[in-house]
Amino acid sequence: MADRHLIDVHVLLVLDAAVREAEEEVGVHLDPADLRLVHTLHVNGSGPEPRLGLFFEAGRWTGTPTNREPDKCSAVCWFSLDALPDRLIDYPAAGIRAYRTATTFSTRGWARQPVTP
Repeated sequence: MADRHLIDVHVLLVLDAAVREAEEEVGVHLDPADLRLVHTLHVNGSGPEPRLGLFFEAGRWTGTPTNREPDKCSAVCWFSLDALPDRLIDYPAAGIRAYRTATTFSTRGWARQPVTP
């Protein structure tokens, strides 16, 4: 029972973070109930620390996407998944590629280590 409670709390925190980031970065309002986790990416080498990226699909939103972080992002545009621009940051581009192939988990930048019992 306690494990279930902890999982529920962590899921809510992750969804709250996704909602907050969408508002801060592109100015759209999301309902956590409309988010679906579509990919998890464990990355090493895209920054000073390894990261675990969670990619969500939003079933709906309100507001018009705008670039609210022009110091970090050159533009916010709509693209077909079949015609993405060449100049995407590698880490989110890997998540988008995985989403397109319905791959739910992937890794990048890790040297494969043998598993020892």
